[in-house]
Amino acid sequence: MTVPVVHTSGAAPGARTPGALEARTLDERLALERSALRRRSVAAVVCGVVAVAATSVAVGAIILGGGRWMELPRAVPFLFWLVTIGAAWAIADWVTRRDAGALAGAALAGTIEQEQGLRAGSLRGALEVGRSGALGQRAAADVARRLTPSTLAPQLAARLAQALLLTGAVALVAIAAASFAAVKSNDGFAAVVHPVRAFRGTLLPALGFDRIPVSVPRGMPLTVAIRAEGRQAVTISRRAAGEAWRDTVVLVNGATGLAPLALGSVRAPISLRVTDGRAAAAEATIRVTDRGWIGDVSMVAQFPGYLRRANERLEPVPPLRVPRGTRVRVTATLLGGARDAMLTDGRDTVRFGADAGVRAPEGAPVSTTLTLDRDGKWTWIAAATPRDGGETLPPELPDALAFIVVPDRAPQVIIESPRTDSTIGTAGVVPIIVAASDDHGVRTVSLEVWRELAAGGATQRERVEVAEPASPVFQGGVTIPLEGRGLEPGDKLYVVALATDDSPWNQSTMSAAVVLRVPSLSEQRSVVRDFADSLAARAQQLAAQERRLQQNTSDASRNRELKAGNTPSTSGAKAESQKRQMSFAAAEKAKQLAREQQQLGAKVDSLRQSAKELEQRLKSAGALDTALANRLRDVQRMLREAMTPEMQKQLQQLEKNTERLSGTDAQQSLEQLAAQQKQMRDQLEKSAEMLKRAALEGAMGT
Repeated sequence: MTVPVVHTSGAAPGARTPGALEARTLDERLALERSALRRRSVAAVVCGVVAVAATSVAVGAIILGGGRWMELPRAVPFLFWLVTIGAAWAIADWVTRRDAGALAGAALAGTIEQEQGLRAGSLRGALEVGRSGALGQRAAADVARRLTPSTLAPQLAARLAQALLLTGAVALVAIAAASFAAVKSNDGFAAVVHPVRAFRGTLLPALGFDRIPVSVPRGMPLTVAIRAEGRQAVTISRRAAGEAWRDTVVLVNGATGLAPLALGSVRAPISLRVTDGRAAAAEATIRVTDRGWIGDVSMVAQFPGYLRRANERLEPVPPLRVPRGTRVRVTATLLGGARDAMLTDGRDTVRFGADAGVRAPEGAPVSTTLTLDRDGKWTWIAAATPRDGGETLPPELPDALAFIVVPDRAPQVIIESPRTDSTIGTAGVVPIIVAASDDHGVRTVSLEVWRELAAGGATQRERVEVAEPASPVFQGGVTIPLEGRGLEPGDKLYVVALATDDSPWNQSTMSAAVVLRVPSLSEQRSVVRDFADSLAARAQQLAAQERRLQQNTSDASRNRELKAGNTPSTSGAKAESQKRQMSFAAAEKAKQLAREQQQLGAKVDSLRQSAKELEQRLKSAGALDTALANRLRDVQRMLREAMTPEMQKQLQQLEKNTERLSGTDAQQSLEQLAAQQKQMRDQLEKSAEMLKRAALEGAMGT
């Protein structure tokens, strides 16, 4: 029988006092101490297991996050749990074993003896003898009185408390890390937490197709979208009828959870199968239905008439380059229920119809005409006949017809003569030379002439028709008479050229204006004086040239080289034959004299024209009296008669004789030409003298 240890203090009954603790036996106090210490040990083990589990979940979530749990083997989440359980069991077993040894009866009693400062073995001996009888109980009570009334092993309790606090803190940090990983890598966290669902592929929403059509018209381009929420990529397998499977890896849009795939033009039924490597595959089949179409498109270009081009067949391959105003007749065939075909460029719409103006039967050609005057793309529009089930499929349309219209260029026109502004008189004519061109044809060329008065104001414009060439290039002119226009000194005559092309748009171009100015009276008189002096000098110069030419002709007629082989040793018939021949050098010299005379004659004729112009200028300057006019007419007559018909005849005869190398005849022609040249020299000298006197009289008159 165990005798309780009685404490003699005066504490009230039922109070938790040291006396109450001492009233218990050593066995009871030791059992209570062991129980309190074991609870701390178990709590530390639990916190350690929680820390290991939370850490494993956090690491697993990060490793498996971002869809990697689908790429890795299916057993990876289970592997994490196996590692977690093994680590937790190892820690729990180690801690339990360590604490179990420390909390055993003898080990705990020894720890208490050491911490309470008891003699080694006293507590263990008291525990053993306390069960032997009254004497043993008395000894046990005596040991119990020497123990502290509170914790028997405070140092061991403190060590276990520290271990509990440490493992608890680690557990809290691990739980926080697991929570953070659950937010950042939710898919990896879900895979770790639900390894079975991850293994079966039911962790994410099922794969599926987003509004996939059951059937599409043949040839219609199609893009399918796959619902694959939570995946990074999916594998889409497709197979058209009669073909092998083809796999395509498509990335998933993280925002929408859709994976698009362009199938292109669908020509045959297509089977689709989508898988992510884990969940059940989604499958679908798209049927193909035929629809109406527009075929046999042909085009014939009818060019504008002014181009003078035959109709031409065009290939419907855009872009098509055609001249402006071209009418393109488009013919097509409506098949498979297509009807009401039209072409539109966004502004205009033309409708196809049969030639008879009624709807064409199936397969009959229909046509329309496009009149092209600007660039544009004509797209096709067509309706479809409803099918038996009420379904209407849009018909298949050809490619748009893109036209590039080449515009007709405006004509170009310039006034070639006079090229710049110049002066004119109040009488006579002004020759105007015009050049015009166009890419296809110039229809008309005309002039516009108007007078600007010196005092201000302008007269009404006058239209002068030049030509109607009807060709791409024109060069020609017209003379504008100055009489009857009432021109006064200081007036200006404006001339512009106009060219109109041979197109339906009658495009016209105007040249730059050429200003013909009537000089003032003082300017005209100054010009007349200078002009008269120059004419007199020219006449004297021509007379001197004619004098030298006459001398050269006379010398050539007496030249012995006209007769080749004329030597004293030559006699008889042979000598007579040689006298009729002339050397080649002598013949060329005679020809040169004839050419110089012809050139001088042309200069004399030019001088005559200038004398006539001097008469007109003197008249415009108001300095032409009757005597001066008669003198100038005499000068013109003398210059016209200077080149006599006899001289022309002698020049022709000399040409023939030199061609035959006839020395005797050439000598005779040269002698006669020299005589004619003397007469011409006399005429020129008289004309020069008369022009000199006319210049003096004109200077006095101006």
